[in-house]
Amino acid sequence: MEHKNPEKYPIRQLSVDQLPRQLAEITGRPKRLYSRGDESLLHRYVEGAANTAGGNRGRGHKLLCVIGSRQYTPYGREACEAIIAGLRDYPITIVSGLALGIDGIAHEAALRAGLKTVAVLGSGLDDNSIYPPSNQHIARRILAEGGCLVSENPPGTRPAPYHFPARNRIMSGLSHATLVIEARRPSGTLITSQLATDQNRDILAVPGSIFSEHAAGPHYLIGKGATPVTCAHDVLVALGFAVEKIRGRGKANGTKNHTLTAKLADLTIAEKMLLGILDRPRTRDEIIRELGWSASETNVTLSLLEIKELIVAGFNEIRKK
Repeated sequence: MEHKNPEKYPIRQLSVDQLPRQLAEITGRPKRLYSRGDESLLHRYVEGAANTAGGNRGRGHKLLCVIGSRQYTPYGREACEAIIAGLRDYPITIVSGLALGIDGIAHEAALRAGLKTVAVLGSGLDDNSIYPPSNQHIARRILAEGGCLVSENPPGTRPAPYHFPARNRIMSGLSHATLVIEARRPSGTLITSQLATDQNRDILAVPGSIFSEHAAGPHYLIGKGATPVTCAHDVLVALGFAVEKIRGRGKANGTKNHTLTAKLADLTIAEKMLLGILDRPRTRDEIIRELGWSASETNVTLSLLEIKELIVAGFNEIRKK
């Protein structure tokens, strides 16, 4: 990862008194921190309720840590992308760890939505040390689009296993809340969520299929009191934004129809196939027989359609909304 103009993104060392306020308050605060890019993103942590989308973007800015499994499912990827896309135009910065899987997906989804994003690394921030190498292109985009890279490791530090648990406390400590997309039990993702709890940060979790091991972590967290998240609206409310259920709901029917058309245009082939057979309410078993799919594939697709608010999945039957 060689920048044509590396001096454009110099690495800066922050001493203890220059740390973001929210990090200075956590147990095991870093003795030093290195940043590269727009360091002001780290200092936007504000207590109290956030503003609405049209409010002052300086006040009420929120930092959201998004974490999940490295071995994600299609459901996890789509849920992550859909939720972050729904945060567009709100004063929110996405924080994650640049790791393979949900971390990288979260950074890229934030960039597509026009949101700033902060990557906390378990290596040095110089071009030759950024890890993992396969995500170095994401690091380049984060810097080029006004984001920030952060590490407590000095330049030249190669990644080591013990760097990542330490890195995780910084990710959660920087943020107002941590959103867990997918996680097995046990997993490093759940360790990060425990760190967030210890730091008095909110925990949000995306529920999944009861048949998926990737949903075991979020379901465990929800059972322990985490806020369930099924759409961007749930995240916005949890962060203190005053928003309607869906921006545009309650307006003219033309707006509703436009929203529905946009949703249908974004469907995958599998989602369109499943939606196409719901000419009448059907049970899960009927859907499985009709499409010839496995139970897990059917449940993942149903969950995605529920998140997109195109179906209602009751106990005995599934129908179009």
